Amino acid sequence: GGEASRFMEAEFIFVRRSLESQIRELPPLPTAVTKVLQASQDPMVPIEEIGKVISSDQALTTKILRTVNSSYYGLARQIANVTQAVVILGMEQVRNVTMASAAGGAFKGKGAKHEAVLNQFWSHSFAASATAGGIAVSRRWAPKRVCELQTAGLVADMGRLFLYASFPDAFCTLIDRAKAAGVDFETAEREIMGMPHAAIGSEIADRWGFPASIVTTIAAHEHQFPLDAEDDAAVIRLADASQKGHYLLLSELTPSPPPLHRCGLDDDVWQAICGRAQAGLAATGS
Repeated sequence: GGEASRFMEAEFIFVRRSLESQIRELPPLPTAVTKVLQASQDPMVPIEEIGKVISSDQALTTKILRTVNSSYYGLARQIANVTQAVVILGMEQVRNVTMASAAGGAFKGKGAKHEAVLNQFWSHSFAASATAGGIAVSRRWAPKRVCELQTAGLVADMGRLFLYASFPDAFCTLIDRAKAAGVDFETAEREIMGMPHAAIGSEIADRWGFPASIVTTIAAHEHQFPLDAEDDAAVIRLADASQKGHYLLLSELTPSPPPLHRCGLDDDVWQAICGRAQAGLAATGS
């Protein structure tokens, strides 16, 4: 009744008031993570240099070696050399593992449900990153832009993860509210939180020192207005929207309106890009 409704409103007022301070209180990214992400933007950085940076961080080293020695890669012997691991995994997987490791440290939560939501989030983000890269490659864009779009796809929904980890009860109430009103989640965020996850994600990316172009792309990636098909935000909007099915916890909601174009790609190219993105998930253990 009215009592429950008033309690919910109070909860959302608390979230709105504390959002900015919670973002400001986020710990900075570990130095090694920042360096790996920067290096992954530049196709000319030597593999050995990336291996050296990863080796300087114990937690990251453990994650990279655990991934390369997982059953998916089926290697005949254990890999203990980080540079060798980077060669086998490839830069895209190294970036994925690095970002997931860093965000896991920053957005802590407890319990099996949190674990399940985290897995959904990273499945979505890894697939969106691969899709964005696939679109850029198909358009024959420069390698540096391909790398940047893969990174933007990977972190585009970071604001959503932050909302869930920081305010899990309000997040679940928001889902119920969106369901009852028959609106998509982004509309509910804007109306109730006053700050959609795209805006939150761009603030976090800015705080964590991501390039300005990625910060801008994240901010615009949920916009419904027609975007130029050549625009980075249009690519991320398409990549993100096409992989929303990984969010099982949002599956009963009204879907967001799909992007109006496929960045100039015809059907068979698009299907091949999506197929490769799904196949790539197995490599990250998602």
